[in-house]
Amino acid sequence: MSANAGAETEAEAEVSGEPPVLEVSNLTTGYGDVQVVDDFSAEVHRNEIVTLIGPNGAGKSTVIKSIFGFVKPWSGNILFNGNDLAGEEPEDIVREGISWVPQRQNIFGTMTVRENLEMGGFIRDSGINERIEEIYDIFPALGRSDGSKAATLSGGQRQMLAMGRALMLDPELLLIDEPSAGLAPELVDTAFDNIEKVRDRETAVLMVEQNATKALQRSDRGYVLDQGQDRFEGTGEELLDNEEVAKLYLGAT
Repeated sequence: MSANAGAETEAEAEVSGEPPVLEVSNLTTGYGDVQVVDDFSAEVHRNEIVTLIGPNGAGKSTVIKSIFGFVKPWSGNILFNGNDLAGEEPEDIVREGISWVPQRQNIFGTMTVRENLEMGGFIRDSGINERIEEIYDIFPALGRSDGSKAATLSGGQRQMLAMGRALMLDPELLLIDEPSAGLAPELVDTAFDNIEKVRDRETAVLMVEQNATKALQRSDRGYVLDQGQDRFEGTGEELLDNEEVAKLYLGAT
Protein backbone atom coordinates (compact mmCIF):
# COMPACT_ATOMS: atom_id res chain seq x y z
CA MET A 1 0.00 0.00 0.00
CA SER A 2 1.24 3.48 -0.80
CA ALA A 3 1.83 5.40 2.42
CA ASN A 4 0.96 8.65 0.69
CA ALA A 5 -2.22 7.19 -0.72
CA GLY A 6 -3.30 6.01 2.70
CA ALA A 7 -2.49 9.35 4.33
CA GLU A 8 -4.41 11.34 1.72
CA THR A 9 -7.40 9.04 2.01
CA GLU A 10 -7.46 9.47 5.80
CA ALA A 11 -7.19 13.23 5.38
CA GLU A 12 -10.15 13.27 3.02
CA ALA A 13 -12.16 11.28 5.56
CA GLU A 14 -11.26 13.74 8.30
CA VAL A 15 -12.30 16.70 6.14
CA SER A 16 -15.69 15.12 5.52
CA GLY A 17 -16.31 15.17 9.27
CA GLU A 18 -18.44 12.04 9.05
CA PRO A 19 -17.72 8.44 10.01
CA PRO A 20 -17.83 5.92 7.16
CA VAL A 21 -21.17 4.44 6.19
CA LEU A 22 -19.44 1.06 5.89
CA GLU A 23 -16.34 -0.06 7.77
CA VAL A 24 -14.97 -3.54 7.12
CA SER A 25 -12.29 -4.49 9.64
CA ASN A 26 -9.96 -7.50 9.48
CA LEU A 27 -12.39 -9.60 7.43
CA THR A 28 -11.28 -13.20 6.98
CA THR A 29 -13.53 -15.75 5.31
CA GLY A 30 -13.88 -18.39 2.62
CA TYR A 31 -15.81 -21.44 1.49
CA GLY A 32 -15.66 -24.71 3.38
CA ASP A 33 -12.06 -25.06 4.52
CA VAL A 34 -10.69 -22.81 1.77
CA GLN A 35 -9.72 -19.32 2.89
CA VAL A 36 -10.37 -16.68 0.22
CA VAL A 37 -10.19 -13.35 2.08
CA ASP A 38 -7.38 -12.68 4.55
CA ASP A 39 -7.61 -9.84 7.10
CA PHE A 40 -9.16 -7.34 4.66
CA SER A 41 -10.20 -3.87 5.79
CA ALA A 42 -11.95 -1.10 3.84
CA GLU A 43 -14.19 1.92 4.23
CA VAL A 44 -16.95 3.51 2.18
CA HIS A 45 -18.09 7.06 2.95
CA ARG A 46 -21.28 8.82 1.95
CA ASN A 47 -21.48 9.95 -1.67
CA GLU A 48 -18.52 7.79 -2.69
CA ILE A 49 -17.91 5.25 -5.41
CA VAL A 50 -15.39 2.71 -4.13
CA THR A 51 -14.13 -0.08 -6.38
CA LEU A 52 -12.49 -3.39 -5.59
CA ILE A 53 -10.14 -4.55 -8.36
CA GLY A 54 -7.68 -7.39 -8.72
CA PRO A 55 -7.09 -10.63 -10.62
CA ASN A 56 -9.65 -13.39 -10.90
CA GLY A 57 -9.91 -15.32 -7.66
CA ALA A 58 -8.53 -12.46 -5.57
CA GLY A 59 -11.56 -12.44 -3.25
CA LYS A 60 -13.34 -9.34 -4.54
CA SER A 61 -16.80 -10.85 -4.93
CA THR A 62 -16.38 -12.76 -1.69
CA VAL A 63 -15.90 -9.46 0.14
CA ILE A 64 -19.17 -7.96 -1.08
CA LYS A 65 -21.00 -11.26 -0.62
CA SER A 66 -19.79 -11.23 2.98
CA ILE A 67 -21.07 -7.70 3.44
CA PHE A 68 -24.49 -8.75 2.13
CA GLY A 69 -24.67 -11.92 4.19
CA PHE A 70 -24.30 -14.51 1.44
CA VAL A 71 -20.94 -15.58 2.87
CA LYS A 72 -20.45 -15.71 6.62
CA PRO A 73 -17.27 -14.11 8.00
CA TRP A 74 -14.87 -16.35 9.87
CA SER A 75 -13.61 -13.34 11.78
CA GLY A 76 -13.67 -9.56 11.61
CA ASN A 77 -16.33 -6.88 11.70
CA ILE A 78 -18.67 -5.34 9.14
CA LEU A 79 -19.98 -2.08 10.58
CA PHE A 80 -22.79 -0.29 8.79
CA ASN A 81 -23.67 3.02 10.42
CA GLY A 82 -21.94 1.66 13.49
CA ASN A 83 -23.95 -1.58 13.67
CA ASP A 84 -22.07 -4.86 13.20
CA LEU A 85 -23.73 -6.87 10.42
CA ALA A 86 -21.21 -9.72 10.38
CA GLY A 87 -23.13 -12.98 10.20
CA GLU A 88 -26.55 -11.36 9.62
CA GLU A 89 -28.93 -12.73 6.98
CA PRO A 90 -29.42 -10.86 3.67
CA GLU A 91 -33.09 -10.08 4.40
CA ASP A 92 -32.04 -8.31 7.60
CA ILE A 93 -29.19 -6.48 5.89
CA VAL A 94 -31.60 -5.15 3.24
CA ARG A 95 -33.69 -3.63 6.00
CA GLU A 96 -30.61 -1.93 7.41
CA GLY A 97 -30.20 0.02 4.16
CA ILE A 98 -27.91 -2.01 1.87
CA SER A 99 -29.02 -3.24 -1.57
CA TRP A 100 -27.35 -5.66 -3.96
CA VAL A 101 -27.04 -5.80 -7.75
CA PRO A 102 -25.83 -9.30 -8.71
CA GLN A 103 -23.89 -9.96 -11.88
CA ARG A 104 -26.26 -12.61 -13.20
CA GLN A 105 -29.97 -13.39 -12.93
CA ASN A 106 -30.62 -9.83 -11.82
CA ILE A 107 -34.00 -9.25 -13.51
CA PHE A 108 -37.26 -11.17 -14.04
CA GLY A 109 -37.48 -11.50 -17.83
CA THR A 110 -41.17 -12.45 -17.99
CA MET A 111 -42.24 -9.42 -15.93
CA THR A 112 -42.57 -5.86 -17.18
CA VAL A 113 -40.15 -3.13 -16.20
CA ARG A 114 -42.67 -1.73 -13.71
CA GLU A 115 -43.37 -5.17 -12.22
CA ASN A 116 -39.63 -5.71 -11.72
CA LEU A 117 -39.39 -2.41 -9.87
CA GLU A 118 -42.44 -3.26 -7.78
CA MET A 119 -40.71 -6.48 -6.78
CA GLY A 120 -37.70 -4.43 -5.72
CA GLY A 121 -39.90 -2.48 -3.31
CA PHE A 122 -41.15 -5.61 -1.58
CA ILE A 123 -40.64 -4.33 1.98
CA ARG A 124 -41.90 -0.80 1.40
CA ASP A 125 -45.11 0.01 3.26
CA SER A 126 -46.04 2.83 0.88
CA GLY A 127 -44.75 5.11 -1.82
CA ILE A 128 -43.95 2.42 -4.39
CA ASN A 129 -45.36 4.34 -7.36
CA GLU A 130 -43.64 7.54 -6.24
CA ARG A 131 -40.33 5.70 -5.93
CA ILE A 132 -40.76 4.18 -9.39
CA GLU A 133 -41.13 7.68 -10.81
CA GLU A 134 -37.91 8.67 -9.05
CA ILE A 135 -36.17 5.67 -10.63
CA TYR A 136 -37.48 6.74 -14.04
CA ASP A 137 -36.07 10.19 -13.38
CA ILE A 138 -32.63 8.60 -12.85
CA PHE A 139 -33.03 6.18 -15.79
CA PRO A 140 -35.41 7.75 -18.37
CA ALA A 141 -34.97 4.77 -20.72
CA LEU A 142 -36.77 2.60 -18.16
CA GLY A 143 -39.71 4.99 -18.04
CA ARG A 144 -40.04 4.76 -21.80
CA SER A 145 -40.16 0.93 -21.46
CA ASP A 146 -42.51 0.85 -18.46
CA GLY A 147 -44.85 -1.81 -19.87
CA SER A 148 -42.28 -3.82 -21.82
CA LYS A 149 -41.18 -7.27 -20.75
CA ALA A 150 -37.73 -7.14 -19.20
CA ALA A 151 -36.54 -9.91 -21.53
CA THR A 152 -36.96 -7.55 -24.51
CA LEU A 153 -34.59 -4.92 -23.10
CA SER A 154 -31.07 -4.35 -24.35
CA GLY A 155 -28.12 -5.34 -22.19
CA GLY A 156 -27.61 -1.78 -21.04
CA GLN A 157 -31.28 -1.36 -20.19
CA ARG A 158 -31.28 -4.60 -18.23
CA GLN A 159 -28.37 -3.31 -16.16
CA MET A 160 -30.32 -0.10 -15.53
CA LEU A 161 -33.32 -2.16 -14.45
CA ALA A 162 -31.23 -4.27 -12.09
CA MET A 163 -29.87 -1.10 -10.47
CA GLY A 164 -33.29 0.53 -10.42
CA ARG A 165 -34.81 -2.47 -8.70
CA ALA A 166 -32.06 -2.41 -6.05
CA LEU A 167 -32.67 1.32 -5.55
CA MET A 168 -36.39 0.87 -4.89
CA LEU A 169 -35.66 0.65 -1.15
CA ASP A 170 -33.72 3.93 -1.24
CA PRO A 171 -30.58 2.30 0.21
CA GLU A 172 -27.67 4.17 1.75
CA LEU A 173 -25.23 1.70 0.18
CA LEU A 174 -25.45 -0.11 -3.15
CA LEU A 175 -23.27 -3.18 -3.75
CA ILE A 176 -22.68 -3.94 -7.44
CA ASP A 177 -20.98 -7.06 -8.78
CA GLU A 178 -19.34 -6.58 -12.21
CA PRO A 179 -21.62 -3.86 -13.68
CA SER A 180 -19.97 -3.99 -17.12
CA ALA A 181 -20.04 -7.79 -17.46
CA GLY A 182 -21.60 -8.93 -20.71
CA LEU A 183 -22.14 -5.40 -22.05
CA ALA A 184 -21.12 -4.35 -25.52
CA PRO A 185 -18.06 -2.08 -25.41
CA GLU A 186 -20.09 0.97 -26.44
CA LEU A 187 -22.40 0.46 -23.43
CA VAL A 188 -19.71 0.23 -20.75
CA ASP A 189 -19.34 3.99 -20.38
CA THR A 190 -23.11 4.29 -20.07
CA ALA A 191 -23.09 1.75 -17.25
CA PHE A 192 -20.52 3.79 -15.33
CA ASP A 193 -22.44 7.00 -16.11
CA ASN A 194 -25.43 5.41 -14.41
CA ILE A 195 -23.38 4.47 -11.35
CA GLU A 196 -22.24 8.07 -11.07
CA LYS A 197 -25.90 9.15 -11.21
CA VAL A 198 -26.63 6.87 -8.27
CA ARG A 199 -23.69 8.29 -6.30
CA ASP A 200 -24.81 11.83 -7.08
CA ARG A 201 -28.22 10.98 -5.61
CA GLU A 202 -26.46 10.41 -2.27
CA THR A 203 -26.22 6.62 -2.38
CA ALA A 204 -22.75 5.26 -1.64
CA VAL A 205 -21.54 2.59 -4.08
CA LEU A 206 -19.16 -0.31 -3.52
CA MET A 207 -18.51 -2.30 -6.66
CA VAL A 208 -16.39 -5.14 -7.97
CA GLU A 209 -15.22 -4.65 -11.55
CA GLN A 210 -12.85 -6.44 -13.92
CA ASN A 211 -12.61 -3.42 -16.22
CA ALA A 212 -10.27 -1.86 -13.68
CA THR A 213 -9.10 1.16 -15.65
CA LYS A 214 -12.57 2.44 -16.51
CA ALA A 215 -13.83 1.70 -12.99
CA LEU A 216 -11.00 3.60 -11.32
CA GLN A 217 -11.53 6.54 -13.67
CA ARG A 218 -15.02 6.86 -12.17
CA SER A 219 -14.16 5.95 -8.58
CA ASP A 220 -13.49 8.21 -5.64
CA ARG A 221 -11.33 5.51 -4.07
CA GLY A 222 -10.29 1.95 -4.71
CA TYR A 223 -8.71 -1.15 -3.17
CA VAL A 224 -6.56 -3.69 -5.01
CA LEU A 225 -6.99 -7.25 -3.76
CA ASP A 226 -4.60 -10.06 -4.52
CA GLN A 227 -4.82 -13.52 -2.91
CA GLY A 228 -7.45 -12.17 -0.53
CA GLN A 229 -5.34 -9.32 0.81
CA ASP A 230 -5.35 -5.56 0.36
CA ARG A 231 -2.21 -4.84 -1.71
CA PHE A 232 -2.86 -1.19 -2.57
CA GLU A 233 -5.43 1.47 -1.77
CA GLY A 234 -5.95 5.13 -2.60
CA THR A 235 -8.02 7.43 -4.74
CA GLY A 236 -8.92 6.24 -8.21
CA GLU A 237 -6.42 8.68 -9.70
CA GLU A 238 -3.63 7.56 -7.36
CA LEU A 239 -4.12 3.91 -8.26
CA LEU A 240 -4.19 4.70 -11.98
CA ASP A 241 -0.94 6.65 -11.61
CA ASN A 242 0.77 3.95 -9.53
CA GLU A 243 3.27 2.22 -11.84
CA GLU A 244 3.22 -1.05 -9.90
CA VAL A 245 -0.58 -1.20 -9.92
CA ALA A 246 -0.62 -0.36 -13.61
CA LYS A 247 1.91 -3.06 -14.45
CA LEU A 248 0.48 -5.82 -12.30
CA TYR A 249 -3.26 -5.18 -12.51
CA LEU A 250 -4.07 -2.75 -15.33
CA GLY A 251 -2.22 -4.40 -18.16
CA ALA A 252 0.43 -1.71 -18.59
CA THR A 253 3.83 -2.71 -20.02
